[in-house]
Amino acid sequence: MLTLLTVLDVAAANEVDGFRLGMSMQQASQLALEKGYKFSNPIKSGQNWTSYVLFKDGPNVSFCGNVLSSVGRSSDSNLHEFANSLAQWTTSLGEPEVEASQKYASGSPLSTIGYKWLGQDNVRRQISFWQYGSQSPQMSLSYGYIKHPCNEGAR
Repeated sequence: MLTLLTVLDVAAANEVDGFRLGMSMQQASQLALEKGYKFSNPIKSGQNWTSYVLFKDGPNVSFCGNVLSSVGRSSDSNLHEFANSLAQWTTSLGEPEVEASQKYASGSPLSTIGYKWLGQDNVRRQISFWQYGSQSPQMSLSYGYIKHPCNEGAR
């Protein structure tokens, strides 16, 4: 939770737990080693896009080729923390785009409300509040490049 609070203080930042957009795979691997995280098996999507979950409570990271192009983290939260965080981000970044959805997986609802800012610095910043079934609500923070070879056409 402390990591989320640190990130919230600098909503305009492009990093989660020290993993900063633009890092090389080698730099991210070294940081993961220092923090005691272990990379999951690679999850390939697209020709040059590879994602990993960092075990031992680390963030999720995605690389376009050798460049860290997206980083995010989810943790248990509550509506009070989310509302406070959203207010801080809105004060810092302006009015966001809002997305809400409800889907069903294995008969249980997955409900999400997300707020997204598309910065002129080519960075997408997103904060989301979501809940699956009766599990604890989660808050997610993520940063990613808007225009990048691996996500052409994506926002």
